[in-house]
Amino acid sequence: MIDSLTEIIEEGICLNPVCIARLVELSVFNHRSLTEVETGISLQDEEIEVISGIRQGLTTDRIAREMNYAEITVKRKISTLMKKFNANSRAELVLLSQFKLFNN
Repeated sequence: MIDSLTEIIEEGICLNPVCIARLVELSVFNHRSLTEVETGISLQDEEIEVISGIRQGLTTDRIAREMNYAEITVKRKISTLMKKFNANSRAELVLLSQFKLFNN
């Protein structure tokens, strides 16, 4: 499934974030939490929360409200995460985080 989702992103096909989150939830890699896997990518607890929010299809504003952060803080965390995973979009961040965290 990861290969199919990666191909969708590489082809530039747009999917609703909620749809992407649901597809990732259905993936075989979803049975472990982000903190259970040694990846070589250092993630802070807040970054894991942000990835979780993105995986659920939440907006930046909603993630910020749930974490009691300013929206700009969450935007910065997303930017940092995108750099860590070398992602170009939120959808790609979700896929790459799933792939890198659970495929090592």
